[in-house]
Amino acid sequence: MIESWVNGLIVAAPLIILVAAYLDTFMFTGYFLYGFAMLSAVSMLHLSGAITAPEIIIVGWLGTAAASITNYTIGYLGGAAAKRQQEKILAGRLKRLQPYLYGGRMWLVILVGRSITFTRPAYGFLLGAAHAAPARFIIFELIISLLWVTFWIFIILLGESLLTRLL
Repeated sequence: MIESWVNGLIVAAPLIILVAAYLDTFMFTGYFLYGFAMLSAVSMLHLSGAITAPEIIIVGWLGTAAASITNYTIGYLGGAAAKRQQEKILAGRLKRLQPYLYGGRMWLVILVGRSITFTRPAYGFLLGAAHAAPARFIIFELIISLLWVTFWIFIILLGESLLTRLL
């Protein structure tokens, strides 16, 4: 019974990783889920041969990017709340952030936002609420989230390599 359940999980590994990556970045669940636990589970699935590194990169990237774009869309479509948030963000001393929100440096906001655990689920929403350029956000998000997922897969593979050498 347990063996068939585990085999079912192995078949569903790509879908499980896609959903986990989405939930890890989505603003309503990202603060409650622990990314390291997900990385450990992904590592175990990879070690067991259930999923290859390229598959992990693809589904992890799709889940991560989809959640960030969802967060952005929620912020962007927030209507009056988004307008008030935009005024707060750009008011007073924070006006110096305007080139980062609307100019070519939005990639830096996304990179820093993705790199800090606390801001990962929020930066897409905040950029959407500030009505930052949607096309730029999507392009930068797709590139940076692919680099992000690839970096963590490299860390997993490096850890697996060190573990097999030690054992």
